[in-house]
Amino acid sequence: MFKFAFHQAPLFLTLLAAPLSIAWGASQSPMAMALTGPDEPVGAEIMRAPDGLFYVNMKVNGQPVRFLVDTGANVMVLTASDAARVGVTPEARKFGSRITTAGGNARMAWARLDHVELAGREVHGLQAAIVEQGLPVSLLGQNMLSKLGSVTIEGDRLRMR
Repeated sequence: MFKFAFHQAPLFLTLLAAPLSIAWGASQSPMAMALTGPDEPVGAEIMRAPDGLFYVNMKVNGQPVRFLVDTGANVMVLTASDAARVGVTPEARKFGSRITTAGGNARMAWARLDHVELAGREVHGLQAAIVEQGLPVSLLGQNMLSKLGSVTIEGDRLRMR
């Protein structure tokens, strides 16, 4: 079993899984997320996708968004198209910051997300990076994963509690 301790993770913005999602077919449909019932603890269990990665559908500002679970990313990262769909549209001049990913440099802007829902948890005011281009899928980073308490990977299952 592999267990992440997010409260001990250093705060560096690393986006290592994005190129892997391109190479391994990020266009694969996401695996179903099974939320627990009302008498069970809050959480979710996600099955590994055929490309070897974990994807989750969650709500951002009330809209569904597909994310790649990226434990190497310190913050949630939205593609420009996902950001626009959920009502977060930084002005072009706000894309003044740059980040380095395994796929190269990308222009990005910082934003705060009003409302994010995952695995029965609601978070308000979550910081996110909006990448102008070059990312095929939004990334679920440590700043949201750490709000879930425990995240474990066992075989082909990722559990969030």
